[in-house]
Amino acid sequence: MIRHIEVCVVAHNEEDFIVSCLESIEVALANMPESTAFKVHIVNNGSSDSSESIIDSFCSTRDDFDAKHIRLGDKSNAWNVAIYELVQNSESLIVMVDGDCTISEDSLVALLEGAKLNTDAYLLAAIPEPIGRYSEIITRNTLNGKALSGNFYAITPLFHEKIKQTGFMLPVGLIGDDSLLAWVAQCDFKLSNGVKNGLMVGIKGALFGYHRLVPNTFKNIKMYWRRLQRYSLRHIQQNCIKAYLTLENDNFASLPSHVVDLYRYHRPEHIRTDNRLNTFLDTRTSKQIKTISVEK
Repeated sequence: MIRHIEVCVVAHNEEDFIVSCLESIEVALANMPESTAFKVHIVNNGSSDSSESIIDSFCSTRDDFDAKHIRLGDKSNAWNVAIYELVQNSESLIVMVDGDCTISEDSLVALLEGAKLNTDAYLLAAIPEPIGRYSEIITRNTLNGKALSGNFYAITPLFHEKIKQTGFMLPVGLIGDDSLLAWVAQCDFKLSNGVKNGLMVGIKGALFGYHRLVPNTFKNIKMYWRRLQRYSLRHIQQNCIKAYLTLENDNFASLPSHVVDLYRYHRPEHIRTDNRLNTFLDTRTSKQIKTISVEK
């Protein structure tokens, strides 16, 4: 039985949202059974705004909240730090939360119950609160074990143990940590295993809210364009990962420590042709990573 929860919050330039995120976690923790011990670790990675001072101020009055500030602004590296340096109990249910999200008051109880009911599961996936036309599809895919939102999810002690045993780490520079983690979990650490049902489970009562980017101002349009570029890079990176696993070593734990070392597996066929925008973005991304590979 799981009696300990460790919440890991990953934040980068979240001065506008981090307090509401941490307060929502505090409320959710208050609803946990009294027998459940908990700790909250905040990984502030590479923030250039006032996130550090805000986080330190919040933690200064709460014994169960601690902060680690690292210079590198990279979510995958922050995940590695949380898993390998901050998590204290090998039997903890590890809950990952993005610093711009809020979680529902019953979400942690739901994840804990989900872990008890799904003893063989590796990942427990939370559900975004309904926003926009794709909400129903996302919810259905999550509950069917086919989708993982990187904003809010839980790593079971079983998955954590195997992560530590294999030495698996997210490559630094990776875009789309959630996609790779879902892949690792569903294939049980080896691509040749194929997708196994039941290793990633959606939890109906675990809900989260997030800041939706609406391109209605010049600033938001720039941010939206940057997001599309990151989606393109994520697509190319995922194809490079698949090529590496197919050609070199099908064990996910063998992935290089930095994603740049995967770019030599990039091929022209990785560029999407479903619409002109995606083709333009992927062609642009392809040129950029080739330059990076040459420089390296």
